[in-house]
Amino acid sequence: MPLPRHRLDLLVLPASPAGALGPLRDWAAALAGAAALPAGAVAWAWEEPGGPRFWSSGLGGFRVFCPVVPDGAPITAAFVPALEAWRHGGRDALGPCPRCGGVHPLDALRFAPEAGFAPAAVRLVDVARAWLEPGELPEGLSAAVRVIPQRPG
Repeated sequence: MPLPRHRLDLLVLPASPAGALGPLRDWAAALAGAAALPAGAVAWAWEEPGGPRFWSSGLGGFRVFCPVVPDGAPITAAFVPALEAWRHGGRDALGPCPRCGGVHPLDALRFAPEAGFAPAAVRLVDVARAWLEPGELPEGLSAAVRVIPQRPG
């Protein structure tokens, strides 16, 4: 398991893999001229790896839960091979689910801590806090994104 790092970044990505990148890209462009960056970040970067990517805390140890069974036991053991298969060109789903027997799109699963799939993200580098305050994102954008604290390795 990777060791914790001193630096904390925030990843801001569309709430779903199909989420529009335009508003997030526009916000990133506005950061270029900002006097101060959100969350006390010292820098920012636009990351677009050329296709959907799985974004997470970078520390491992997360849990994955069935989106159908409330408060169910983790299904992390089933998620890991499904994620690896997807990374190698396989389907973007997990199934059968060990909790409910269904087939779930990978992006429909619940993660703790927060994780998600997206084609791009804004990275707020070396932040002073692990969250964004109200007003640090443009109105309307906060409902369309997810924020993932990450310890880069």
